[in-house]
Amino acid sequence: MAALALTDHDTFAGHAAAAARAQVLGLDFVPGVEMSCDLGGRELHILAYFVDSRASELDSALAAARVERHAHLERALARLAELGFPIERDVVLKFAGDAAPGRPHLARALIAAGHVATMDEAFKRLLATGRPGHVPRRLPTVERMIGLCQAAGGVTSVAHPGIYDLDAASLDTLQRFGLDGIEIYHPEHSTEQRLYYLRHAERLRLLPTGGSDFHGPGPGKLSPGGEGLDAAGLGRLRARAAARRPPATA
Repeated sequence: MAALALTDHDTFAGHAAAAARAQVLGLDFVPGVEMSCDLGGRELHILAYFVDSRASELDSALAAARVERHAHLERALARLAELGFPIERDVVLKFAGDAAPGRPHLARALIAAGHVATMDEAFKRLLATGRPGHVPRRLPTVERMIGLCQAAGGVTSVAHPGIYDLDAASLDTLQRFGLDGIEIYHPEHSTEQRLYYLRHAERLRLLPTGGSDFHGPGPGKLSPGGEGLDAAGLGRLRARAAARRPPATA
């Protein structure tokens, strides 16, 4: 592995520590973020690479998203308790650490409480969209967040489209909003899904992206470096970001 991107959910909080550690290890560090957004009433995750964390408008939007994550946590805890799966707020926050709480932290708390055995079971049984324990969040629009990321010098890509079963019409809409890429290479994409989204990336002139979707240590099949881009693919992302940055002044 020669390069590492950190795209935590709705925060830049880990960038400084990750960049320092990457330098020690001789890794090329790519700053990023993964944002939960709304597209016509459905939740999508949008990745942004090479974003400038000093961009105040984007930072404000991410701060608002983190506030909503905490409000969502209270609603999710109440829903799970109603279903007979009580978990403690403090346990969820312990798993979240410095990050804003999300469904992976709820899943880990469900495992700790003995309600489920694995992360996969937690999502398939309770937390995934459409399951009994899923509570929707109030999300910013895809169009707004793509615009803010691009203004901050970032390159955007829709995360794991195969999980959402995104169709051509949705990809067309995202491209009109200014999307730069499609995450083709993901551990949960089948060969058929990779080929399908590669064809649409070529049709829409979008950049292929990829990543491991690693969310931290624990049981599961995801690991750092398990999926990603080659040097040429990363170079194309970097070039797109460089073209977006304003020229240096004397």
